[in-house]
Amino acid sequence: MKHLTWPAVTVFITVLAALATIFGLTDDPAMRQQILHYFDSIVPVILGVGAGAAAGGAAGYAGGFMKGHATAKAEMQQLVDAEKAQPQPDSVRRAAEVVRVAAEESHHAADEALAAALALRAAAEEGRAVADLQRSLLTETRRTVSGASDGPHTSGTRLGLQGLAQVR
Repeated sequence: MKHLTWPAVTVFITVLAALATIFGLTDDPAMRQQILHYFDSIVPVILGVGAGAAAGGAAGYAGGFMKGHATAKAEMQQLVDAEKAQPQPDSVRRAAEVVRVAAEESHHAADEALAAALALRAAAEEGRAVADLQRSLLTETRRTVSGASDGPHTSGTRLGLQGLAQVR
């Protein structure tokens, strides 16, 4: 209904404005009499539509209020019923036991995760140490190979292997 109300109001206001404008611009008494006759026919229609819209709005409000009141009353009754149906002590004890067991399992899982994190940290430190050792071996090998190319002509591969054996 609200989708029809605003266009209808707009049309009625436009018609009234047009009639009022024509009435104000006309000097002919016969034309003014005819426009007043239009006003006499249109005003009761507008008042009827307005009264119908107001009655429809009031009926809709009353219906919505009654439905909302009934729904609220039903929800309150459900809350009262739920409050009366309190859990039995055995079910509360069982639920508490389940929660306690779950907490213990989560603490155990947290301890295992901590141990895994510490092992991962130790592995990362060992990996860093191996990488540092490989870097130093590579540097030593390059130094030995570059030193061998300046001196007597011996195999650089042989010197590099000897440098590896000495570093270990």
